[in-house]
Amino acid sequence: MLHPSLKNKIKPHFQYPEASDAWFHISQDILGIASWDGKIQQLNPIWESTLGFTIAESRQFFQLVHPDDREFTLAKWQQLAAMTSGTVSFQNRYRRADGTYIRLSWTATSRRQLVYFTGRLTPDVLGTSHTGNYNWRPSCSTDNNTNGKDPIHTAKMLWEQAQIIDQIHDAVITTDLQGIVTSWNQGAVRLFGHSTFEILGQHLGLIYPEGFSHTSKFIRQQIIEPLQKLGSMEMEVQLRRKGGAKFWAHLSLTVLRDEAGLAVGTIGCFQDIEERKAAEEELKQANEELEARVVARTAALSATLGQLEEVVAQLHREINDRQRVEEHLRHSQEMLQLILDNIPQYIFWKDTNSVYQGCNRNFARIAGVSNPEDIIGKTDYDLPWKQEEAEGFRELDRRAMQADRAEYHILQSRLQANGKQAWMDVNKIPLHDGSGLVVGLLGTMEDVTARIKAAEALAKSEAKFRSLIQNSSDLITILEPDGIVRYASPSLEKITGFKPEDLIGKNALEIVHPKDSFLLTKGFENLVSNPSHLVNIELRCRQRDGSWCWLEVTCSNLLADPAVSGIVVNSRDITERKRAESVLRESAQALQEQAQQLEATLEELKQTQTQLIQTEKMSSLGLLVAGVAHEINNPVNFIHGNISHAKLYVQDLLKILHLYQEKYPDPGTEIAAVAEEMEMDFLMTDLPKLLNSMKLGSERIQDIVLSLRNFSRVDEGGMKEADIHQGIDDTVLILQHRLRDGGKSDSGKPRKFGIELIREYGNLPKVECNMGQLNQVFMNILANAIDALEEAACKDSEAMAPQPQIRICTEVRNAPTGDMEGGRGGAVVIRISDNGPGMPEEVIHRLFDPFFTTKPVGKGTGLGLAISYQIVVEKHKGSLGCVSEPGKGTEFAIAIPLRQN
Repeated sequence: MLHPSLKNKIKPHFQYPEASDAWFHISQDILGIASWDGKIQQLNPIWESTLGFTIAESRQFFQLVHPDDREFTLAKWQQLAAMTSGTVSFQNRYRRADGTYIRLSWTATSRRQLVYFTGRLTPDVLGTSHTGNYNWRPSCSTDNNTNGKDPIHTAKMLWEQAQIIDQIHDAVITTDLQGIVTSWNQGAVRLFGHSTFEILGQHLGLIYPEGFSHTSKFIRQQIIEPLQKLGSMEMEVQLRRKGGAKFWAHLSLTVLRDEAGLAVGTIGCFQDIEERKAAEEELKQANEELEARVVARTAALSATLGQLEEVVAQLHREINDRQRVEEHLRHSQEMLQLILDNIPQYIFWKDTNSVYQGCNRNFARIAGVSNPEDIIGKTDYDLPWKQEEAEGFRELDRRAMQADRAEYHILQSRLQANGKQAWMDVNKIPLHDGSGLVVGLLGTMEDVTARIKAAEALAKSEAKFRSLIQNSSDLITILEPDGIVRYASPSLEKITGFKPEDLIGKNALEIVHPKDSFLLTKGFENLVSNPSHLVNIELRCRQRDGSWCWLEVTCSNLLADPAVSGIVVNSRDITERKRAESVLRESAQALQEQAQQLEATLEELKQTQTQLIQTEKMSSLGLLVAGVAHEINNPVNFIHGNISHAKLYVQDLLKILHLYQEKYPDPGTEIAAVAEEMEMDFLMTDLPKLLNSMKLGSERIQDIVLSLRNFSRVDEGGMKEADIHQGIDDTVLILQHRLRDGGKSDSGKPRKFGIELIREYGNLPKVECNMGQLNQVFMNILANAIDALEEAACKDSEAMAPQPQIRICTEVRNAPTGDMEGGRGGAVVIRISDNGPGMPEEVIHRLFDPFFTTKPVGKGTGLGLAISYQIVVEKHKGSLGCVSEPGKGTEFAIAIPLRQN
């Protein structure tokens, strides 16, 4: 029946038909609305299940009241009518459909000319009205008692278990399959802040956080429906207390089923895991409260036993009611046992002789019994514990009950049924009857084996690391952020000569080298600002004898670790390594210098070898050219020398022939025919010309042979005075075939252009030089100029200047003091320029490097200009430079001193 204090909270629900219907259907009390004449306007379904009359058959409230109680009931009705506000409560006997009467307690209030009433079956069987969290109702079933137990005994056991469940610290909540709360123990009141009257009939979504989509549909689909399939579930969820505070809880859920195996609801155990340490303290307080409440419940139980005797006398008259009560009691007992079985702790209770009276399923499992009922009547000697364990358990039971004082957090080792030894955190609380006498003992246990093993492992680990630190060759110290030493390992004396007690309480900077102290200070500053970083330093540390040793230091910030609360410094002696590094560094430097010298020597040898090869090639080529020139020169001289004689002979013959023609104008037919066939007139005219051409050709060959001999200069050695212009002309003569129109290029294609050569010679004196070597320089520079002009012409003939040109200019320059090496005075300057494509700056910078070339593979060796530079600069003490820009042509300037040392 609804408490009168809830009426104002219920009123808003009746303003909406949907809420009103829901309230009528979930309530376990009779709810109804009637007019002042007793005509019933509305009833909920519990009316029919309690009285047996259908709602359609029930039209008048007073017609079913026992005749002896009707006047009293009318008086209460009139009392309510005379009141402007308030409620009236009364009891009467009410007729059921089978003709029997039952006693009902009524609460009625009036509003808007209507009477709102609630009715509850007076629990005469129990002898008192239960004001806790569970509503026992007589069942409509008329089945015979099938479990064979005395209903009074069953009711008594149910009452005891209800008291125990009400003392459990965790929240135990049951709902129907729609998520509507049907029971709410004191643990739930403590955990969530909602009283029993506030929450019964409400949806379970009330305890979930606002904004979180735990709607009725969500709870049904995500919790209730999966739970029906699995049978049980465990999860961790975030819930909400009455004030809105959120917290995390561990939830164990189980399906409640009827005798037919059909799911009728859910039961859940909610455990607050938000503050585990705080929860342990709260558990202790809850156990103390449990002791006081057991005393109060025991007193109430004594009063209930007296009323049970009256119930026995009424059993014969109300056999059907007894059967309904018995069935409901059995169902409640199963539900209470199910609640106990879902609690994660091990729970048991004993009488004053330490004989077990009950336990939950978890305790039954470790005790080796298949069902919790099987432990009733057993002692600790009957269970798997060791003999000495059983005696210790019973001694603790006796001590707690004799002292009438609860004992908490007793650490016990217990052999379980599976043969494994486990550590248990045990609480033992005396149980009292109504008069305050100790009647038994309630025990709760929690398996802390893992926690004990973890503590033992931690202790072993600490001992191992302590041994490692004490015996480590490295120095381990713990410092404050300001450098004060709090701890130093024994290795300090081995490394520095100082004992740990010599430094503890002092600043570590006192023994750090002054030039290295800033490294340690800066490292500590970095550690404080970046706790997760490591700082590695190499510094010098003063030893006891005043000498210095090198340490490799690694610092880590453990200020946030309460076990350390400092900066840990691990130091390793690296003095020998530093000495070895110094020696190795000096050796490496010496080796590097030697390697550089060897590399320079090797490079010089490589260049010298290349130049020697090239020089040898040029020398061989000079010998070959000289040989060829010599061999050609002899027959050419023979031919040239005989042409003049042949010319005289031909002139004499022609003179005689003319004379014959004059004297014998008619030579005869045969001679005339031969003369006509030979074209005598043409032959006489052309033969002198032919001889003149042969003479010119032989002279040309003589000039070429002379140029080849001058170019090779194989008949001269060392420095001699020479005509620079003659050397240039000889080189040009050799390259003449590449300057003229016609002919073919190196690729075999006909040339489409001719290169104009412009000589702008100054008045040069003879120069002391090696003319053969300078001819090689002229050849390289002129050949490169011709290649550049040809390449540009092949790429884009239209982009070329109107006429490809090579310009050769010579002049005498008086060198300022120091311009030429040794101050030898003037020099001749030869400038060779072209109007080709030019070169970028990066190419000019590498132009005289050995093996550098911009020509395709197979067309250049990259040695021509390198050798030319060596000839001009190193051998003739002159200078060789290049000026060029892309699109503006290229100019090489060669300066040769007039005189050599």
